[in-house]
Amino acid sequence: VAKEYQNQTKNIRISGSEIFYQDLLVSRFSQNILAAIIYPDEHHLVFQINDEIGIIDIDGSNNHNLIKLSSPISTQFFLRDNGRTLYYLDNGVVLGRTIR
Repeated sequence: VAKEYQNQTKNIRISGSEIFYQDLLVSRFSQNILAAIIYPDEHHLVFQINDEIGIIDIDGSNNHNLIKLSSPISTQFFLRDNGRTLYYLDNGVVLGRTIR
């Protein structure tokens, strides 16, 4: 899982409330970004802000919330099945959600 997570974070840089992909600014949010990974198609980023995991196009458009976590603590998450399933840790429990 750790190697898979590292592969999904390549070329991503987080600077407070800004997220960069391949050194280009994707978006600036009003709150700090806690974590981010690249979607398998390399056209979207999945990220956590506070207690929500969302997805955004790498051009900064189409920002959507996917998951509401039980707390705003930074968590781990990764994608499997070519991006169809998002696995995440919430309050010590590993959960999964199908992405459509």
